Amino acid sequence: MKQWIIAYQYWQIVFCKKTQQEAPAVPQGYIVMDDSNLSFCFETLVTQKQNIWVWCSNNMRELVSYCMNAYIYIKAAGGIVRDAGMGQKRLLIYRNQHWDMAKGKVELGETLRQAAVREVEEETGLTIARSGKLIRKTYHIYDLYGGWHLKQTSWFEMWDSGQTAIQTQQEEGITHAEWFNTKEWTEKLSDSYSMMKLLSNS
Repeated sequence: MKQWIIAYQYWQIVFCKKTQQEAPAVPQGYIVMDDSNLSFCFETLVTQKQNIWVWCSNNMRELVSYCMNAYIYIKAAGGIVRDAGMGQKRLLIYRNQHWDMAKGKVELGETLRQAAVREVEEETGLTIARSGKLIRKTYHIYDLYGGWHLKQTSWFEMWDSGQTAIQTQQEEGITHAEWFNTKEWTEKLSDSYSMMKLLSNS
């Protein structure tokens, strides 16, 4: 692993392995740090609310080990859902005043794919006809009831069956859901949380 991105609200922290052969340019507007004090890196992300770029000189496994010990680790899964017609439109839900995609925690005994399909069907009311490849995994941190969590979400491509109408899970803060063409879908996600921005080119 040469790079690991962890989102926090509208910002992100990028951990990048710096080698002599390859050193990618740091995007404009990022605070540049190193991995000598990982706690301070995350503290800076949360308190200053800016994008952070961390050059890693240590083994990336040490970073993963640090995060597993510092945060409550949660596995989740969700779906990038295409419409039942030509599959040219993709679904977004509107949750807590932001455009989002259906996702949720993996339950005991479930595979990631099973959890993704179940969460999409529960949160949207749709019936999924089939699921495809794993598009990517995202990571984000959040503070819940005084405890910091690190959530890994696995995103699968899916297709709606067209057999049921949208009926969003209101108790989860989802007020409505809509189908968008590629351009609209990308624009909506680009204006949402940092984690959604990472998926906008999927």
